[in-house]
Amino acid sequence: MKKFFIILPLVYLFFAITADFQVLKRGYAHGEEGSYILTQLSFGHELSESAVDELAKFYPKGGRIVLTWRGKPYVYSPWVYDYLMMPFFSLFSERGFYIFNAVFIFLSFLLLSGLFRKSYAPFFVLLGSSFPVFLILEGPYSLEFFLSSLLLYGFMKKNSLIIGISGGILAFFSPLFFFLVPLFSILGKKRPVLSSIISFSLFFALVFSGIKLGGSLPWDSPVLASTVKEASNFIVNPFVPIKTSFPIFPFLFGRFTGLFLYFPVVFLLVPKRKEWGYFITGLGLILIFLAINSVYAPFGFVGNPWAFPIIPLLLPLSLRRFSRPLILLSILSLSIILLLPLRCLSNPLLHTSSFPFNIFPPETAIIQSLPVVKIGENYHFDLNFFTYKGNSLRPRGKSRVEFIRLSSFPSMTITVRNLADENSISLKVNGSSRRLKLKEGESFKETFNGKIFGSQYLYRVILKPEKCRVYFPSKVCLGAELKWK
Repeated sequence: MKKFFIILPLVYLFFAITADFQVLKRGYAHGEEGSYILTQLSFGHELSESAVDELAKFYPKGGRIVLTWRGKPYVYSPWVYDYLMMPFFSLFSERGFYIFNAVFIFLSFLLLSGLFRKSYAPFFVLLGSSFPVFLILEGPYSLEFFLSSLLLYGFMKKNSLIIGISGGILAFFSPLFFFLVPLFSILGKKRPVLSSIISFSLFFALVFSGIKLGGSLPWDSPVLASTVKEASNFIVNPFVPIKTSFPIFPFLFGRFTGLFLYFPVVFLLVPKRKEWGYFITGLGLILIFLAINSVYAPFGFVGNPWAFPIIPLLLPLSLRRFSRPLILLSILSLSIILLLPLRCLSNPLLHTSSFPFNIFPPETAIIQSLPVVKIGENYHFDLNFFTYKGNSLRPRGKSRVEFIRLSSFPSMTITVRNLADENSISLKVNGSSRRLKLKEGESFKETFNGKIFGSQYLYRVILKPEKCRVYFPSKVCLGAELKWK
């Protein structure tokens, strides 16, 4: 199994060297891979002829990653990442981002494989099945993964120095971890006070260095600033208001960001009898993360990279048993992404509209940040509609059409008209299902209530006809028409 830990990073390195990044440079990319920077360096304006030259202006001096939050571009990249990235970008241009990721993933594997040896080998197979999703992420998540692996190494070896150093740097990259430093120090058991002093001292040293050098700081991005504020409020008043409900099910099973979907290793997080103390501590850390971080995956990623650093910390909770069916299930569930990682990240609708992702609900809490197709007030999760006229659409053939509509009205009237012979049409609106049996030209009409979504109302609509008729001369097969008012 040790060969696996060497071969897998080498495969990723080969990918970084040979991949055709032109696929991702066409237009707007929704993942945070390298082309995400290339397509947004000018803050939404048209790029110059050479995107790489534009990128060179950002790196290595004062460079910042460009992110989008709710459709608006913001810049953010910890200055430490910028300077570590400098030699890689200087030598390999944009490929340096991916080579950089491969290097730190390889270092993480060396740490974890030496720590767990053969007893945990199967879980690295599961974890490895998720890596292609994150290898081509440009952001500092691979470095955070390495720091988390180092932190876990310190836990298992009870080394206060390693815990202090890795915890302090990780807190700088992910501000949420700043508030977990005391818990990490206690978890290390030996010299928790010394560990905390080292972590906090290193964190503030990095902050002051960033101020001096003019680089980015953890709260430079608005969403991270709000996270720090929420975390501060939680420390002062560690009670979660009843009105504040974290979307736990989408966080775990969301179509675009679900932890179980994109990190299938968590399927096996079952502790042994002697590990219950560690299990309860780890579970407490996760609950605190959910309690003080009400905004999750705000950039509409494929997979939730905010959960990436937590994965190594969850590994000791795993049941030590080789489960081939679960490993196979994990690989199959990610097979589309594994085969077409570049296309899936540049256009997540390619895989999220396919099984098994399409059976899981979209994350309505972050609908405005998801990589969907917006037409008017409608957010489409597929491209299965043929014609779109005003307040009506027609599905392609017998395809399933799914979209979310945001409206200022508390109710919406939907009309479904059959365009084929006697037809059976499935209609779902906000979980309310209808099975319609309509004759040729016959219509169905009903009013549905919306779900409160801030100052608006949300309607999730799914329509699927069982039959369609070919219309000439356009030679298109249509089964139903849907109208809303």
